[in-house]
Amino acid sequence: MCVIAWCWRQHPDYPLAVIGNRDELHERAAEPAHWWGDAPEVLAGRDAEAGGTWLGVTRGGRFAAVTNRRPAQRPPDAPSRGALTAGFLKTAIDVPAAAAGIAAAADLYAGFNLLIGDREALAFVSNRESDRVLAPGVYGMANAGLDEPAAKVQGLKAILDQWAASGDPPAFDAWLDRLADDAAPDEDNPLSAVFVRGERYGTRASTVFVLAADGRARFVERRFGAGGAALGEERFDFRAPA
Repeated sequence: MCVIAWCWRQHPDYPLAVIGNRDELHERAAEPAHWWGDAPEVLAGRDAEAGGTWLGVTRGGRFAAVTNRRPAQRPPDAPSRGALTAGFLKTAIDVPAAAAGIAAAADLYAGFNLLIGDREALAFVSNRESDRVLAPGVYGMANAGLDEPAAKVQGLKAILDQWAASGDPPAFDAWLDRLADDAAPDEDNPLSAVFVRGERYGTRASTVFVLAADGRARFVERRFGAGGAALGEERFDFRAPA
């Protein structure tokens, strides 16, 4: 039940801001966010089993994130959905062309929602609804459709809406605190919370990424274990070509 929201070309100084949580089984091994040795341009956490990532960026300003899409029936021998993000980040193909190529092979994968972008364009691709290049705006997704009405999605979108309208600098710590909110709007469904605090399954990472118009970028990841135990934080500052 990952959740992610993003603000695209709505703030006067920051064309892209992203906030989100990755939820996964705690037993599934993953590496903290780092610059990848086999792809030095890529900054992301990494799934130790399949080698992909749920969310990552590059020094050049490319960005990608994926969530599972339900129902998520898995075709025989389906590739890891984390390979979609990693594959985009490792190439230089433009966003519309990359989106078209991914859409053409989408049925090979279990259900997914994918966001890919660079300094010029941002696109949404899914094998459960039509892909599209996104207009400026504030969006969100979890495990249903783009901008699904779930409270956790709409709540994160509201935060970015208010920030974009204010013109204020990014509120990294406040956003990370909001991503740690484990109050479940639906008391019968703990997965309705932004932060899922479970012993077997739950939020593994909270991530905030902001790209400024002048190329300044900051990527922050907080990591968690079973029961929501804090495991550490990584912060990266770099500059993408303006």
